[in-house]
Amino acid sequence: NKKNKKLIMLSFSSNDAIEKAIQSEQFVVVGFIEKCNPAATFVGEELSKLDSELDYINVCLTDDEDAFEKFSINVVPSTMFFYKGQPLDVRRQGWDDDDKFVGQLTGESWSAYLRYARESIEKYHINEIVFDC
Repeated sequence: NKKNKKLIMLSFSSNDAIEKAIQSEQFVVVGFIEKCNPAATFVGEELSKLDSELDYINVCLTDDEDAFEKFSINVVPSTMFFYKGQPLDVRRQGWDDDDKFVGQLTGESWSAYLRYARESIEKYHINEIVFDC
């Protein structure tokens, strides 16, 4: 028996919309996606779900090559995080610190990491997101 999988239509943001979101006062998650890459499409779907479930984030997805170049994206799926216009540092065990997360997570994992990052930023003014995977 095959499970019924709900098809999620990915909605891509323009470069202007991404810039406007980043400069806002919000917690912004930018997913860099290639439609022909299954792992990237999965990340886009998971982030899209979170955009409607978590009221404290704004998710922008892009497949635009100009955006990839502007943010130095060489591998997809990649995800960047911004708070009040500033990029968050990404810390990951066994990886060099960076300004982006490369890879995929489930929605529950994304939600937990984003919630923790938001609390760390607001309570302790720590501008980073830490992944233990």
